[in-house]
Amino acid sequence: MIKKAFVTGGSRGIGAGIAEVLAESGYDIAITYNTEQTSAEKVAEAVRANGRRIFIYQASLELPGVAEKVTSAAASDLGGIDLPSLPVR
Repeated sequence: MIKKAFVTGGSRGIGAGIAEVLAESGYDIAITYNTEQTSAEKVAEAVRANGRRIFIYQASLELPGVAEKVTSAAASDLGGIDLPSLPVR
């Protein structure tokens, strides 16, 4: 069974690292980016190098309704989400 994870802010920094480690651990991945499309594509290359699928969404998550819309798209594209991104408190 393929595991599926959604990582917001997955184009750089900690989010990119999380996405790459999850791919190495056998997860298909969905990530968001706000402005760093080139960085998101680099993460996608690393995920694909591990034989995993990745879906990339440009999203300004601070805007009303965007988080819900992109989460729904990620769940649909991945076929569900086993490990959703959680806010850091």
